[in-house]
Amino acid sequence: MKTSYDILIEKLRQFILKYYKNQIIKGILLSIALIISFFLLINLIEYFAWSNTAMRTGLYYSFFTITLLVLGYYVLMPVLRMFNMGKALSHEEASKIIGRHFPEVSDKLLNTLQLHALDKTGQLELITASINQKAAELEPIPFKRAINFKGNKKYMRYVLPPLLVLLLLSAISPSLLTKPTRRILNYNTHFEKPLPYTVRLLNTKLTTIQKNDFTVEIEVVGDVLPSLLQLNDGQYAYRMGETAAGKYQYVFKTLNQDVHFTITTPEYTSQTYHIQVFPRPLIYGFQSNLKYPLYLAKEDETIENTGDLVVPEGTTIQWKIFTKDADSVKMQLDDRVIWLTANNSNTFEYQQQVFKSFNYTISPINQYVKQPDSLVFTLQVIPDEYPEINVQEFQEQGYYSQTHFSGEIKDDHGFYSLTFLYRKDSIPEQPWKMVSLNQEKSILRQPFDFSFNPHEMGFNPGESITYCFEVRDNDALNGHKRSRSSLFYMQLPNADELNDKSEAQSDEVKKKLNESLSQLESLNKQIEKTELILFEKKDLNWIDKQKISDLLEKEEAIKNQLEEIKQLNE
Repeated sequence: MKTSYDILIEKLRQFILKYYKNQIIKGILLSIALIISFFLLINLIEYFAWSNTAMRTGLYYSFFTITLLVLGYYVLMPVLRMFNMGKALSHEEASKIIGRHFPEVSDKLLNTLQLHALDKTGQLELITASINQKAAELEPIPFKRAINFKGNKKYMRYVLPPLLVLLLLSAISPSLLTKPTRRILNYNTHFEKPLPYTVRLLNTKLTTIQKNDFTVEIEVVGDVLPSLLQLNDGQYAYRMGETAAGKYQYVFKTLNQDVHFTITTPEYTSQTYHIQVFPRPLIYGFQSNLKYPLYLAKEDETIENTGDLVVPEGTTIQWKIFTKDADSVKMQLDDRVIWLTANNSNTFEYQQQVFKSFNYTISPINQYVKQPDSLVFTLQVIPDEYPEINVQEFQEQGYYSQTHFSGEIKDDHGFYSLTFLYRKDSIPEQPWKMVSLNQEKSILRQPFDFSFNPHEMGFNPGESITYCFEVRDNDALNGHKRSRSSLFYMQLPNADELNDKSEAQSDEVKKKLNESLSQLESLNKQIEKTELILFEKKDLNWIDKQKISDLLEKEEAIKNQLEEIKQLNE
């Protein structure tokens, strides 16, 4: 069974509940008044100001922030406290509020609560009796009447003025509300203030490539034109030049990065335009690594930033191309196109062994530039020349005589071999027989000598011989190119011709021998005569000495002649 005190506490709880309901009604009315007032304020500001996107963003978030704060303070907090969430109204605080409406019970109600606080155990009978007595006296008092919902009508004076203004504007000129509201809600969208003229951007694309100029073209249409038209890039304002009636332009020189700009007049500011500057693919350096053929014995080398090359035939060239902002590189070698991909972020490589001259171009490519500026170069290949050989023949007389050769070979890089080739004419299909000759492989021009005796080579009387010389260079890439001298021919005499020639030669020897003996006999007589004359003289003069010298020379010449005759007879 409930005691009088329990009934008192229940009445206090009902009072607190009604108190917060009243606070909620009050909060709703004040919130409506404040929110509508602020809504009208920001619409008024936007209506006259035609704010830019930054200011409209501030208005948008300010409105929603203040709305949340007002609703949170005036509505949400009373609701939470009504459900004992947060710092709710205590019984003592409630008794004070009730006391202001019922002064006759103010002290009794507060004393009752304080006495109950002292007698927490309920074991003090005197205090308990006093509490029950006071609670019984307070039981008939209607605490709820301390809260009157009708008292909130006074807050209508805050609600009605802004509400009436809102309704009036909505009825008379809704655009005064809807247009500023639309601009604030779409705070990221640029809106232009109506003017007696229209400013239009004529450029259909706001894109360009690095290092290019970009011309901004503007057209102003209207009965009244602005006194000043400027382009503002955020740092400086540039006066736009008028190219024709109502036509204006400004040229950005050599753009390297994106540009944001607005078009302004004294009464107007356009939206912010964005010129996208796409990267231009560039070649900032390259290497040509030259690997020469091994037979040249030439050290490999690297040439920096020079594309015009002169190289020997068979050289392997590795191009390393260093780029910036390039997705690929196009190399065109005469009519052949090669697409290179990067082996890392910026370097492209291509390798080729070259055998002929050609022109080539190098073009960096990316997704924005498909036809860039190209580097044009010439590669000149110096072919390995054929070796040259010149030979002179000197033949001795007779079957057993020697044939002597004196010649010269030359080449641009060196030699692989020098050979003497010969064969019988009676068997033309017979392969050449070869005799290897010594030569210095690295000397580019050198003489040589060779002697050939057909008898020692195994040829018989009456046979005909064809022979020549062959030289080969050290160009292993082309199979050691070869050159031959002119062909030489030799017809050996047969047996009858040899006999006839031997008899004729024998007669010739006899004739020369007789002539030489006759000359020798005559010379001996002259010598004897001279000796007698000189013997009688005591002193020899210069003439005498000269005579003796002449006689000795004649004697030596006759001896030599006899020696030649002896050799012919052999």
